[in-house]
Amino acid sequence: MFQITDTTPPATLIATSLLAAANQESDRRIQFHKSCFDTVWRNPDAHPADIIEALGTNAVTYFQAASESVRHITEIAELSGIPLDDLLPEADREMPSEVIFHEDGTATIEA
Repeated sequence: MFQITDTTPPATLIATSLLAAANQESDRRIQFHKSCFDTVWRNPDAHPADIIEALGTNAVTYFQAASESVRHITEIAELSGIPLDDLLPEADREMPSEVIFHEDGTATIEA
């Protein structure tokens, strides 16, 4: 019957696949960061201070990872020429309260 013949060069197919994978990963990181941010700062079931306390000695590492996530998203925006606020609005990247990091890995919200 009918047959479709793809004459796209292999390098173009590979490049298209690589760019699609990079875009998917960037989108995944943005959505993951937003989800984590909302879970801590906009959670209707628990106060941020209680969540941070429950993180225990993992709190500092958690916030360091979140900071790296924002740095990565900022770099994506710069490299792609997209305004950072279009990828991750300030309200989704700036902690609404000051967090104090302790040497034992715990953190607290500044009173």
